[in-house]
Amino acid sequence: MKTMRNQIGMCLIAVLWVVMPMVACAQGAQVSPTKYNYAPAANAIVKGASTKLEKAYKIYLWICDNIQYDTNYRIHTADECFDKRKGVCQAYSELYYRLCEAVGVKCFLVTGSSKDTFGNVRRSDHSWICAEIEGGRILIDPTWGAGALNGNVFTKSEDPAPWFKVNPYWMVFTHLPDDPQFQLMDQEIDYNRFVTLPPLMPELQYLGWNPRELLGQYLRGEIKSMPEILSINGNPGIRLLKLPMQEQLNPAKTYRFEIDNPQHKKVAILTDNDIYNIDQWQRSGTKYWIDLMPENTRGLHLSMQNEQDYSTYNSMLIYKVSPPTASEAQYINDHLPPERYKLYDESVQFKQIPKYGKLKKGTAYQFIIENPKHFALAIRVNDTWYRTTEWTKSGNLYHITITPQQTGELVVMMGTTEGSYHYMLKYTTVD
Repeated sequence: MKTMRNQIGMCLIAVLWVVMPMVACAQGAQVSPTKYNYAPAANAIVKGASTKLEKAYKIYLWICDNIQYDTNYRIHTADECFDKRKGVCQAYSELYYRLCEAVGVKCFLVTGSSKDTFGNVRRSDHSWICAEIEGGRILIDPTWGAGALNGNVFTKSEDPAPWFKVNPYWMVFTHLPDDPQFQLMDQEIDYNRFVTLPPLMPELQYLGWNPRELLGQYLRGEIKSMPEILSINGNPGIRLLKLPMQEQLNPAKTYRFEIDNPQHKKVAILTDNDIYNIDQWQRSGTKYWIDLMPENTRGLHLSMQNEQDYSTYNSMLIYKVSPPTASEAQYINDHLPPERYKLYDESVQFKQIPKYGKLKKGTAYQFIIENPKHFALAIRVNDTWYRTTEWTKSGNLYHITITPQQTGELVVMMGTTEGSYHYMLKYTTVD
């Protein structure tokens, strides 16, 4: 499973324990001895900070900005890391520990297992930090916050924030401490459980997902596989409120995709057959939703428009779609939704309309449309028109019952300020 970025893997802690003398730190892992007084440097870094949380964050940002990952895997201690401005995860964490210690912020060096963004688990290979601030303990990974390693190339992070004060329920998807007390959760997760979890990163908090709920769903077996998660470009200002939480979709099942989109960004669902732009979704305030059946397609992408190139979209989530069976193909054909068009004015909302695009001749169908600006409305059944005067009006709601008597086309339209009509929905009437 691909996620936001490929995090740093092997830190060779086991080797360190053989070649490096250590001193014990109460309730945490061992920290190398130091020959330096870190107080002058630490006080300069935290200047202006008044709380332990502020001090811890300033030190974190300083390390993320100033320390490079040692791609030769040779620098393991705080002192050498401070001198050379690089190190492996043990060095990152030890330097963080020493700088915090110098300004009165108590820390614990945590060692444990890690999981990269492809789901590969390395047992007891990583180091991070648990710090005590006002209100309790927090989890911090200065190494992963600093950047990502791809082969021998270390790339600095554009957004280190997610790896500071990490929600423990995010942390456990990729970090399992050797000492369970540093899980900081109500329910402890053992190693066997840990390896079965997907490598979900705390950057997903930007999408509004609740890690505690996700973990519970996984542990109860309600979620078995996630859609492929690609770059979310930092915080796109979009919250994913409701969407399928499995990798494989049924082509004949209707799924709801609902987002909170306060900046009204251009979002779309892309399939092999069509593009469902945000203009075709239903909307109430900042919430947009669409009920979509994947149909006969190999994949489905929830995507956001590229702000540098409006003709392209960047995929956020990718789903796989199973090939339809013969019975599913028939169901799809009978249950496709009506064809939707971009609304002339977004204040118009469909309160009740026929769900499927195929209507039965001789059957009565009700249409209820919220129309606060009182645009002209019309339904055309083949060559027969039902204009606004034939609709019943109640406040902002307009409703009409139509019984098509012939096969053909039924189109729901609204009038424009220029006096013409704009398509909103198109149905097909069948025997």
